[in-house]
Amino acid sequence: MLSRGIRSRSYLAIANYILALVLTIVVEIGVAAALPHNTNVSARTIVLVNLMSHPLLHYVLWTNHYAQFMTVTWPVLIGLEMGVVVLEWALLLFVVREKAIHLFYLSLAMNAASFTVGLVVFRLMDSRTWVG
Repeated sequence: MLSRGIRSRSYLAIANYILALVLTIVVEIGVAAALPHNTNVSARTIVLVNLMSHPLLHYVLWTNHYAQFMTVTWPVLIGLEMGVVVLEWALLLFVVREKAIHLFYLSLAMNAASFTVGLVVFRLMDSRTWVG
């Protein structure tokens, strides 16, 4: 049986992951809706693409947390995020089948926005001034 401390940390990790996933989806749908582009990317497509890419990225980060196979620095984070941009671009190309360059810029904009918002939100949650 898990001790209360381990169990509560597990619940917190799951809650943080769900928050990150929902935040990512909401931000990326908002960016896609706000950008003046000629693509037919639906909110459903964005959700499905994120349900494939988001768990993969977090699996790599969680595995690294325990196995320590790399030091997570800013260049590593940016590299991982660029991998997500390329993966989501490929998935969008497969599903939407529109101009590749438009879908690449859409993927780049959506991921830049969700990465930035995630950094801000989780930094605020982690700061000493957060009341929770």
